[in-house]
Amino acid sequence: PALRSLRAAFLFEGAARRAVLAVKYQSLTATAAPMLDVADLGGLPTDLDLVTAVPMPGGRRRRRGHNQAAVFGRLLAGRLGRPFDERALRRRRRTPQQVRQPDRAARRANVRGAFAADAARVRDRAVLVVDDVTTSGATLNACAEALLSAGAASVDGWAVARED
Repeated sequence: PALRSLRAAFLFEGAARRAVLAVKYQSLTATAAPMLDVADLGGLPTDLDLVTAVPMPGGRRRRRGHNQAAVFGRLLAGRLGRPFDERALRRRRRTPQQVRQPDRAARRANVRGAFAADAARVRDRAVLVVDDVTTSGATLNACAEALLSAGAASVDGWAVARED
């Protein structure tokens, strides 16, 4: 895997699941800050230079009005005292939602080569990529591959919640 580490603050169940889905689908972005107040941020690397988020396809972002990963990423960057740069990563192509993929292999194939990173923004930097939910880690790993190809020194992943 391209990721140096992958952490999640919560299991994707119960109140955490409801809160993530409220941010994601109901635009209740004010729910994100209280989640981070109680999130387990232990184990995050201390050498991070930059925080970014998994980019969404443009059409999906326009419909929702926000990128939920960026909402959480911006807040997390503030908590860590690190800069947040939403433009460090971009989508090269639209992909079907990962939640619709039947298994880990399909998830990996779905996002392979889907991302590109801006070398001027990430070269020689330790980057943390944030997502709302991770299941197989395929999306975060595909982002890490793009960041490393653009010259990032290292890439770690962090998700609000993990689904088993």
